[in-house]
Amino acid sequence: CFTTDAAMLAFISPLALVHKDIPPVLILQGEMDPTVPKQHSILLAERIHKLCGSERADLRLYPERTHADYAFMTDETAHTVVEFLDKHLK
Repeated sequence: CFTTDAAMLAFISPLALVHKDIPPVLILQGEMDPTVPKQHSILLAERIHKLCGSERADLRLYPERTHADYAFMTDETAHTVVEFLDKHLK
């Protein structure tokens, strides 16, 4: 459901959850996503970079993919996730 209530939008926004101790974040964003516009992911990554440094967020944009696109279900994507986890959990 859609709301224009500014307080509710601020409350549910991922941007409101960014703080200096946020764990590393991997964002895999389809540029054709009709649910979450790519600009939202860009803004989130920028906010994390500004507050925590560029190593804290890794934004990957995929030009032809949509939201929860089956094209994300690949060995390449799995490798990206495992590489990210190896980097930040070891």
